[in-house]
Amino acid sequence: MLEFGRSLEEYIRRSGMSVKSASEYLGMNRTTLQHIISGDRKLKNVDEAREIGQKLMLTSDEMEEFISKYKISVMGEATYRRRNKVAQFLEQISETANFHTAKKVKLVEPDIDSDLLTVNNKIELLEYIEQALCAAVDKESEITIIAQPSESLNMILFSCLGNENQKAIDHIFCVDNNYRADAANENNLEILRLTYQIAINIDSYAPLYYYDNISAHINSNSLLPYCIITDKYAITCDNEYESGIIHSNPDTVSFYKKCSERIKGRCQRLFTRPKSFAELPSLNAGKGGCRFEYGYQPCISAVTPPDLFMKHVKIPENERAIYLKYAVDEAKRFLVCKPCDIFYEAGLKDFIDNGFVASYPESFYSVPTEEVRQQVLRSMIDMVEKGTVDFRVLVNDMPMRSIHFEVNASDEYVVLFLLLGERIIHLNITEPGLIKCFTDYFEYICKNGTVLDKEGTLEVLRKYLR
Repeated sequence: MLEFGRSLEEYIRRSGMSVKSASEYLGMNRTTLQHIISGDRKLKNVDEAREIGQKLMLTSDEMEEFISKYKISVMGEATYRRRNKVAQFLEQISETANFHTAKKVKLVEPDIDSDLLTVNNKIELLEYIEQALCAAVDKESEITIIAQPSESLNMILFSCLGNENQKAIDHIFCVDNNYRADAANENNLEILRLTYQIAINIDSYAPLYYYDNISAHINSNSLLPYCIITDKYAITCDNEYESGIIHSNPDTVSFYKKCSERIKGRCQRLFTRPKSFAELPSLNAGKGGCRFEYGYQPCISAVTPPDLFMKHVKIPENERAIYLKYAVDEAKRFLVCKPCDIFYEAGLKDFIDNGFVASYPESFYSVPTEEVRQQVLRSMIDMVEKGTVDFRVLVNDMPMRSIHFEVNASDEYVVLFLLLGERIIHLNITEPGLIKCFTDYFEYICKNGTVLDKEGTLEVLRKYLR
C-alpha cells in the first residue's frame, strides 16, 4: 500500500491542501485518509480510487499510474503483473496474425567453404541462420531449433518459413517450473505470446517444452546454449545470437540431430491442434469442466438448438453427422458445466441486428433470420434467469482488437481459438502454470467489476428483445 499512499499524499500536497482539508474535500474522515496514506487501510474498490484521482485533477497518464498502484496495493505486484500480462495477451492477440507480412529472404545457400565456420558478428550470424533455414524449407526437410522464444527468433522464422509443404519444425525450449516465483509466470506468458505468433501462421510448427529454471538456464556457463539443426547444418550460438559456430560436416550434423532427438524425448507439446477442420469438435470431447469462455460474442453454437444450428451451417454432407454431434455436445456441455461466458455487448448486438457469427467464416454459415436470432436471445435470457449458464457482459464494452478470438478455460486445459480469413485455428494448452494464469485472471475480472453481475447482464440482454 506504501506506493499508492505516497502517490496519494504527493497529489494532495500538489493541490495545495493539507490532509485535513483534503479529507473534507474528498468527503471522508481525516483519520481514514491518514490510514489510507499510511497503508493501514484500503479503499473500497477501484472506482473509489478513480473518483479520488478525478477530484485531484490527475492527467490521464497520472490516473493510469495511480490506478495501477492502487491495484498493486490490493493484490500485490506479482499478481498484478501476471494478470496484466494475461490481459495484454487477450487484447493484443489480433496483432499476432500480422507477422506473416515479414520480409521473405531470397533463397541463398550459406557460403561456407569449410566444415566449421566461426562467426562473431550478430548481423552476419542471423543471415547465416536465415539462409540455412530457407534452404531447408526449399528442400522440405525437417528443422529443429533449441532456443528460448524471442522476437529475434520469430523474425528469423517468419522471414523464411511458411511453406505449406514444410515438414515438422520442432522448437525446443525451457518453461519455468517455479510457479511461486514472480518472474516465472511472466516468463511463461511471454513464451506463450511468442510461440502463439508462430503457431497460428505456420501449421508445421511444433513448440516443445521441458521444465527448468529459466534464469539459471540462460545464465548457465554453457557458452553456446542455442542450436539450429537442418539437414545440412548445425549452428550453435549464444543466447543473443552474437557469436556462433556453423557446422557443415555431415557426421557433426548427424551428431547434433541425435542429441536433439534425445532432448525431444523429454519434452511435451505446448500446443496440440486438430489435423483437419473435421476434427475440431474432438478438442473438447470428454472435457466437461470448462469454467470460463471469453470472446467477442456469447457461445452462439451452444445456445442454439442443434436442429437450428445445422440448418445454418454450410458443410459437406459427409461431415454433417460430425457437426450434428458437435452441436448436441455443445448444448449438453453448457448445461453440465455451467460456464461463465464473458462477452462484449457489441458482439451480442452484431448477432441480434445483423446475424453475424464471429466464430465461423462467412462461407461456413448462412445468416439466421431475425426470428431465429430472437429465439437464441430468449434462450440466453432463460438460461441466465434459471442459473443454467452464467453469461456476463463486459462493463463499458472495453475495446477488443480481434473479434475472431475466443478462449475456453478449465482447470485442465485452455483452448485458444482464432479465425483467420477462412482458417479456423484451435490450439489446446495443457501446461499447468499457464492454465492457472488464465483461470486466475477470469476469476479476478468476474469479481472486480470488470463484468456485469446477473441482473446487469439480464438488463443488457432484455433490451435487444423485439
